[in-house]
Amino acid sequence: MNESETIYKMFEERCGEIFTSPRNLFDRRKRRDFSVEICGGEVSIIFAYGKPLAFRAILISEAFKAVCSDDFIPVGAQSAEDPASPSMEYSLIVKYPDLDQKVIPYIADMLVLSGHAEFGWAFTKTGRRVQGIRTSPRDNVRWQVLVTYATKHGSTRQTASEVAKIFAAGGVSVDLKPVQEVDDVRPYDVVILGSPIYMGKMLPAAIEFVDLHQETLRKRRLALFLLGLAHFRDGDKAEKDAEAAAEEIRRFVEPVTVCHFTGRKPSCSLPLREKVILHMMKIPKNDIQDLESVRSWAKEIKTLMLTGI
Repeated sequence: MNESETIYKMFEERCGEIFTSPRNLFDRRKRRDFSVEICGGEVSIIFAYGKPLAFRAILISEAFKAVCSDDFIPVGAQSAEDPASPSMEYSLIVKYPDLDQKVIPYIADMLVLSGHAEFGWAFTKTGRRVQGIRTSPRDNVRWQVLVTYATKHGSTRQTASEVAKIFAAGGVSVDLKPVQEVDDVRPYDVVILGSPIYMGKMLPAAIEFVDLHQETLRKRRLALFLLGLAHFRDGDKAEKDAEAAAEEIRRFVEPVTVCHFTGRKPSCSLPLREKVILHMMKIPKNDIQDLESVRSWAKEIKTLMLTGI
């Protein structure tokens, strides 16, 4: 049984089951739920509201051939800018000109949900970042994951440890190391990087890590988590601060996802300047770090970044 037959059989056996589109990877604010019905050679994408989308089952096989690549190729038609690297949509439309383009993202979803492909960012010839897809390079149980971190007072190390535990469950190989101890990221398929936000910026060690390994990281899946006590006071401001801090590494590589959490108030002796800042922020004496949110996020990105586990 080839890959397209396995994909077809999986959705045939799970007919009526509700799936959430893994395209949430690109925008966590947009949730797309659907089910799949298969009858003969026809596939229907069913929504809670609205008209179903239908297409011929053979398109699953054609789509799989179109995305067989070590690099992410665009899902949509943006690749008209680069005829040498056609998008999945372009490849299908050329062969099936009457195809409803609305079904194409859902065919991509089916490939990814089956574990035979994965989503990530692709780049057009002009350097524009677009939603991309490629065939999965290996079985998920063999994937190598690096969880690495820069820390100032230990809170980021604790958060990274919780993320590593979630990824390690189910047989995934995980290494947990501070950035200073990482010599080579080439053995890893997925890299999770953590850093506190200090005075509005990521720690220099974290930025230096991305700068040093940027060439390899562009070919890997990178997730970034940031910690800051500002989250305790104002969640919206903290999110903006985290996005601003993440821009420092976007000069080198684009992470597939960025998340921010509340850090732990340091229990060690602090310089006077830091004590004054914490006093002005009115941070409570008790520990305000929300590790449950960290675990929930880790489970979510594990599903997105290691599709099929």
